[in-house]
Amino acid sequence: MASFRDLGDTNFGTLGNSKNKHLVAYDASQNKFVMRSMDDVFSSDAVLDGDLPDDFVTQIEAEIDTANMDLTAIDGGGF
Repeated sequence: MASFRDLGDTNFGTLGNSKNKHLVAYDASQNKFVMRSMDDVFSSDAVLDGDLPDDFVTQIEAEIDTANMDLTAIDGGGF
């Protein structure tokens, strides 16, 4: 495989600046991986109810190591 788009089970359309802030998602109805806008994904009903899916939260917690974050320069603004 030379690149991800060379896989047979993808439907990315034309890749370019218009696909910035998009992510790869599996579309079961097409049986292919597609590009979806992050805004569309994160404004879905699963997120709008104020409760992110537990498997999503678990994955993020596993991938982000807060020990590597520099939290000394956070500015909360003025009140």
